Amino acid sequence: MPCQQVGGLTGDLCFVNTGQALYKGVEGEATYAFSNDFMGGFFNGLVVFVNGSINSGKSNGLYVKQAPTWTSAGGLIYKMNPWKFSLIAKGVGPQYSDNSDQAVYKVHAYSNMDASIAYGFGAFELSIGVNNVLGTRSILAITENDAKFQANRLLSLDQYYFQPARSVFITLKAVVE
Repeated sequence: MPCQQVGGLTGDLCFVNTGQALYKGVEGEATYAFSNDFMGGFFNGLVVFVNGSINSGKSNGLYVKQAPTWTSAGGLIYKMNPWKFSLIAKGVGPQYSDNSDQAVYKVHAYSNMDASIAYGFGAFELSIGVNNVLGTRSILAITENDAKFQANRLLSLDQYYFQPARSVFITLKAVVE
């Protein structure tokens, strides 16, 4: 949001605490850990979870920037020595990248999925993980760098922040007692 700054350049951006933001929402979560009693212990070591929220954030009747309208998460976590596995998906609902009365930029919902598998042997654990399994490249945020709203946004100096590309990592851990 453009604002008056002491010693700053004209058009510089700054953050303002209006002290009047109102956040509303509801969140729910459920987790279930399977036991030996379920289907003869076939799923023993498996944990399933889901989480979700519906949110609203406004200040002086305007949307609070980068406050998503909903969030979600869910996944599977498995641990049965010597193996560990996880698959976790997260979602972030639409949000505004500005809080002006013109609400120029609405960032659409995006999601991410991460996976990892690990094997422990002796005092070591070898793991392989993949962040952003599906390789999505959604816009996460937009920073306005213009002093005022322009009708032709193609000529603006605004910055777009995209979801990081898929990445793979391998880790070898040593446990020292």
